[in-house]
Amino acid sequence: MDNDLCQKIREWVDSHEESVISDIRRLVSIGSVAELDSSVPPYGQACRDVMEEYCKIAGEHGYRCTSYDDRVIRVDTGEGGGRPDIGIWNHLDVVPAGHDWKYEPYGLTVDGGCMIGRGVKDNKGPAVAAIYAVRCLQELGVELKHKISFYAGLEEEKGMTDIHWLTDHQVELPKMNIVLDSRYPVCHGEKGILGITVANKNALSGNILEIQGGESENSVAGRARMVVKAAWPVQAPGGLPDWLSISWEAGKLTIETKGLSKHAAHAEGSENAIGDRELAMLRAIVIEDDRVQYYEGILEHLPESMRSFTENGYLQDCLDRRERSCSSFTYTNTGFTAQIDSTQEQIIFFSVPYEAGWSAMVNGEPVAIEKVNVGFMAVVVPEGDSVTIEFTYRTPGLALGFGITLVSLALLVAYLMLMNRVRPRPAPQRGPSLLRVGKFSQYAKSRHVTFRGPKAMVIHGKREAAVPEEEAPAPLPPPAEGQAASPEEKTTTDE
Repeated sequence: MDNDLCQKIREWVDSHEESVISDIRRLVSIGSVAELDSSVPPYGQACRDVMEEYCKIAGEHGYRCTSYDDRVIRVDTGEGGGRPDIGIWNHLDVVPAGHDWKYEPYGLTVDGGCMIGRGVKDNKGPAVAAIYAVRCLQELGVELKHKISFYAGLEEEKGMTDIHWLTDHQVELPKMNIVLDSRYPVCHGEKGILGITVANKNALSGNILEIQGGESENSVAGRARMVVKAAWPVQAPGGLPDWLSISWEAGKLTIETKGLSKHAAHAEGSENAIGDRELAMLRAIVIEDDRVQYYEGILEHLPESMRSFTENGYLQDCLDRRERSCSSFTYTNTGFTAQIDSTQEQIIFFSVPYEAGWSAMVNGEPVAIEKVNVGFMAVVVPEGDSVTIEFTYRTPGLALGFGITLVSLALLVAYLMLMNRVRPRPAPQRGPSLLRVGKFSQYAKSRHVTFRGPKAMVIHGKREAAVPEEEAPAPLPPPAEGQAASPEEKTTTDE
């Protein structure tokens, strides 16, 4: 390639820089994580959206797209010189964004001359760059001896079922293919991915509600999370490292660890949130900073040379831990008992959550319980054979609460007995008082009433009747003119 053509290419690329960035941003803004179980086949709505956007970009450059069952897109750039086709491959799906991004993962950001966003490098940026590269050669009049086609898959990150579909359906592919998904200059081989599913007939524990780690199979886990039942509120201990968090809400205890996620192809420098953090606890015990001074003669700091972990080292750590474990372990309704052959004074760790209600005895003598490994228990044991360690749990405040309940019941009984003694007796109900008068005539004159019949009075004036209205029958009509009153209607004049 002559220098003049190189200079023209540089100038063409510089003049189209903003367009390249804009088209990459259009693809990066779509979180195209493949979802094999999505209701929008075959890989979910986001993958379908990024496929359509990629075809729009190709169409704007004058190229034609063909879809293979919405799994792979082929972009034809025109006729070649008659030689075998060349296929340029990339993919448009991405690994889940994960956590702790400084910039918006699905919004391309340019900082310090670098483009930042999920999929900029792997693999949406190269997909757009390839389109512009061929267009550059075509516009500069460079004769292409081969027909160039682009192939963009939509499920490369999880299992490459997109490519499997092409081979299963015997789709004719170019004889020569270049994959734009690795480092410069040329990669002729890749690491494989081994997926293992481990199953157990029985549940790990009825108390484990959720356990999860990592975002995808081809990336180092950046976070791990476990949720367990916890009926009582649990307060996170102070001084937790920044990679560990403990929280309680609505009867659930959540434990989370953080690491540094990286693509599995370049895992160097990553920190696995699932394993690396916890592996250190196979070789050491984590003690609160203010308690370290009490164990200087028993424990020593873990040297830097022992802070790196491998698969073989993990197996050996497990075997070493088993050698140092208790020879017997039994549990009861109130605690557990263990025995160990101790070759020296040492601190023995138990993977039982630390709570205030626990008490411990070693060879029958009370000992202090140390909170270690963030929230578990350990005790110091002396040198000797068959050292007996006994833990007993009593609910904090249970005895006090029981005593308060008994006292409250006694006070209630005493109160009821006292109230029964001093309660005033109701006065006996009496019937209406009898009217005692010498003569009805005198009573009638004094009350301005007339007795016309049994239990009936006729009131003269505005004074109230001596007999309630509801008990009195309706008054008799007055006699007609010239008609004598009946004996009952005559005013009683004597007793």
